[in-house]
Amino acid sequence: WAVRDTAGRTVGVYNALFVRRAGAWKLRSLNLEDGSSYSGPVAQFCHEPGDVLPYRIQNATMRQEFHGTRLAKAQARHAKAVKTLADAEAALAGRPDNAAARTRVAQARAQVEKWDGEITERKAGLAEADTDLAAALADKEALPALRAATMAELGLTG
Repeated sequence: WAVRDTAGRTVGVYNALFVRRAGAWKLRSLNLEDGSSYSGPVAQFCHEPGDVLPYRIQNATMRQEFHGTRLAKAQARHAKAVKTLADAEAALAGRPDNAAARTRVAQARAQVEKWDGEITERKAGLAEADTDLAAALADKEALPALRAATMAELGLTG
């Protein structure tokens, strides 16, 4: 893991080694190395550099689908709420002194505002999933060079 200061500069690197014992992963060593020895991006891995990429890609894709579906449902509910508000306002226009009609308009406005907020939140979730997928695909593209550099740094061949 890269250790960064408040400006985002790398000041050190945690180098961790996990071992599997009795079916569980345990931390064997954790060393903090000086930032000057940090040579660039670190490949996230369990057994070999990049082996978590298929999971990251699959997870981001599933999150895209999830947030896309939720967004479509929110947009449909918002459209229904807008129609309900228009109907309530039309009814109120015909009976401006009717308290029940005013209440229906207020409730309909609250629903429109609620779904406006939901749409904003769901768009943010979809954008985050899009960003995560793009990052995972970029990491996959850069993996061969990163794998070679990491293996060389560890003194391994393969």
